[in-house]
Amino acid sequence: MGVDPKLAAAVAADLSWDLHALLQLVDRGCPPHLAARILAPLDEGPRQ
Repeated sequence: MGVDPKLAAAVAADLSWDLHALLQLVDRGCPPHLAARILAPLDEGPRQ
């Protein structure tokens, strides 16, 4: 699908990614790096 191998490995290794949503965005023409940025999991740090 044109995904950079480093990005693909990072997504595959982290279960918090919604892989189906990522692939849907790419299928609709969104560049893979942008789709990953849009869907990146939020940090689980403390909330204020």
